[in-house]
Amino acid sequence: MKFIRVLFVSVIAAAGVSCADGLAPTPDALTGRWSTTPAALSPGGQYVRSYDFTADRKYVRTVTTRGVYPQLQPDAVASIYQEYGSYVLHADTLLAVRDSVRSWDWLSGEYRHVGPPGISIEGPPTAPVIELTPSRLTLRYMVNPGDRYVPVVEVYVREP
Repeated sequence: MKFIRVLFVSVIAAAGVSCADGLAPTPDALTGRWSTTPAALSPGGQYVRSYDFTADRKYVRTVTTRGVYPQLQPDAVASIYQEYGSYVLHADTLLAVRDSVRSWDWLSGEYRHVGPPGISIEGPPTAPVIELTPSRLTLRYMVNPGDRYVPVVEVYVREP
């Protein structure tokens, strides 16, 4: 029993240390541009995700890819996907409602869609739980790629 108490106190202390510079997820704390570091694509290229949040609860989610087409320079933009909508924070959960999408791809051109997304055959992702510090935004949620839900963690840094 003493071991369990010591373990419990240690877990609580560790949680306190890791949350020491945490911010409550509010529209004001979330406002700004947040980006991931470049992630590799296979067989080549990379992508960067970003979120732009406004204090009036609007967002733009952008995914930019580079270097995926051999006809382009490795640092040239190959495609841009932008999702527009509004959001609500419920405690530490981000509830985003998409109202439109705009994308452009070097090969296929431009695409626009206004309205809600269609139904996902794999099952929709869960609403992300937010961890927020002055310089970092972490989103934790689940996706179903086909046979079961799996966890996803996305880490963004605040841009100046």
